[in-house]
Amino acid sequence: MNKTKILAIIALAAILSACGEDEGKGVLPELVNKYPNLISPFDTLVVKFNSNLIGLDTSSESNVVLGNGKKWVDRKTSSNELRFIGTNRTTADTGSYYFTGGKSDSIEFKNIKNSDNYVKDRTVFYFSTHNILDHEPNNREEDANDVESLGNITEGIIFAGVIDKYMGMNEGGFENSDTKDFYKFKLKRDDRISITVSNKITPLKVRFFGTCYSTNKSTCNDKTDSTTANNKYSITLIDTVKTGHLQGSDSLNKVSTFYINIFENTTNPKPNPYTVTVKKL
Repeated sequence: MNKTKILAIIALAAILSACGEDEGKGVLPELVNKYPNLISPFDTLVVKFNSNLIGLDTSSESNVVLGNGKKWVDRKTSSNELRFIGTNRTTADTGSYYFTGGKSDSIEFKNIKNSDNYVKDRTVFYFSTHNILDHEPNNREEDANDVESLGNITEGIIFAGVIDKYMGMNEGGFENSDTKDFYKFKLKRDDRISITVSNKITPLKVRFFGTCYSTNKSTCNDKTDSTTANNKYSITLIDTVKTGHLQGSDSLNKVSTFYINIFENTTNPKPNPYTVTVKKL
């Protein structure tokens, strides 16, 4: 075989190889966000593919295997984004749907086809949810939920809750409502704490405080701020524990109870889910 023919064969092989690589890129429907971070149980889970899926069976689990506790919403037979919510629901009249908290879970996709007519036999989307610490009734300091029941605040703790609004009538014929939530944890003088509250519906008020024994209120911690649209409904309070929470005979290292109070200043009737991150700095 002469040199010209050899070079022609090599060139043809290179062209065919390049075409094969181009055609093979992204032809199968693949998950874009296969391993997401932890999500709030109250979130809508968005599962995104690299191409448009077609022919999805929305009437059964032949394509999408959900298992317990998950619901497919906005069902479309053609889409590159599929949305899911939890099947649990809060007690308010217009309650929020939510996934089970503190759980690792998955959604299986089988024999899914994209608009290029390529079929993926099986792929699995994995996700995990934050714990839900909001246990009613917790609308008073004495009923506050204990943040440290979930772990060590030095390492940081994230949990979910919801301002659920109107919750029906109780046995005495009085209206049940959930308009504020209290959480507690232990700190001592000079401890520095960071509290981040994030939500998506309407602004929330966040108050950090402890029992004040001093007549000089400036020596006690009592700070309130709110989530705003400017920072995508999120606020971080950072504060250092002052001396006014100690009584005269107390050791400087005495551990005291401090609180987070989350509430609204709006008349919005919808439940308002949120997440809280507490970390001792």
